Amino acid sequence: MLLILFIISCSGDIIKEKQVLTPVFPLKFGESHLFTKYGLSVEFKKMDTDSFALIFLLRNDSTETDSLPANINEIILGISLRSEGVDSGFKLIFTDNYTQLAIRSVKSRFEPVFHQTIGIIFNQSFNSALNTVDGINPEDLQRHSSDKFVTSRMAFKIVGNFEAEQIESLIERYFHDRTVGTGLKIGFNYSLDNIFFKNIGIDSIDSDSLSSG
Repeated sequence: MLLILFIISCSGDIIKEKQVLTPVFPLKFGESHLFTKYGLSVEFKKMDTDSFALIFLLRNDSTETDSLPANINEIILGISLRSEGVDSGFKLIFTDNYTQLAIRSVKSRFEPVFHQTIGIIFNQSFNSALNTVDGINPEDLQRHSSDKFVTSRMAFKIVGNFEAEQIESLIERYFHDRTVGTGLKIGFNYSLDNIFFKNIGIDSIDSDSLSSG
């Protein structure tokens, strides 16, 4: 009797292990995968291309009661971009509703560029020489970044020839220890169908080849 119970118990563990190891259902070209992890909204669209587009959106919700200028989100990302000395594949687009950091690069550089993007978004090292920018000092930038650069106010839109598992693994790696934030979930209206590609060589990175409509 004990032997039977032991066998059943082991079989149950094997079934659980198989369930855990079940891979994400593979996407066909043109299909999208939407998910939320650690408060971050992520939309991935699988496209047959030798390059990729990554669009980071940060909700702009500064109010009249804020003690800092309404464009401080842009100032933080702008300073980060300059201090990081990133290549021409990165560009910032500002709107009333959100800040958009758009990256266009070859597929082989995806993980290094993604890593660099996270460094830009969560950059906490502000140069004291920039403390005269719009009357904002490094302490203001640090405080605002800590208060409002939380995952519930962020979204990633990714287009490229990748597997859904790969995208989820990157989000897991870079956002598992980030602050989620409180308040209502922010919706981002941005169609990935607006993005188009052209073939580029390994040494060619052209930010103008990304169209945001």
